[in-house]
Amino acid sequence: MTATTTTFVSSYKDSSPACLPPGDKEVFNYQCSVATLPGGVQEGLLGFIDGDKLVNPDTDVCTGDTVSGTAFTVYVGCNRKFPTDPCKDCVNGARTVMRKHCPDAAGAQAAARHCCVRYETYKFCT
Repeated sequence: MTATTTTFVSSYKDSSPACLPPGDKEVFNYQCSVATLPGGVQEGLLGFIDGDKLVNPDTDVCTGDTVSGTAFTVYVGCNRKFPTDPCKDCVNGARTVMRKHCPDAAGAQAAARHCCVRYETYKFCT
């Protein structure tokens, strides 16, 4: 995978960290880091990014996790114009996109109309 240069926008609320613009309709727009992780680390992190656990209907979530000694920052944002369940489904869909298109990437993000999910090995949100 190669990294692409994309103009970042906040699609979910004015104070959200930078996210990719969402894809058209129900399609994800995604971006992957060129740097890679040791095998299995990304899968452990994607297990942490769970729509049922991280979706908050009132605010975006910026949190951290350490998997196999690698520290990550994770951002999950939902479009408040939609109910919570479509966002949960969107977050879980973003995980699938990252797993398929960004295997073992040290950083990745996926955005659709209902949500944006991003993880990096550096702090980018608070």
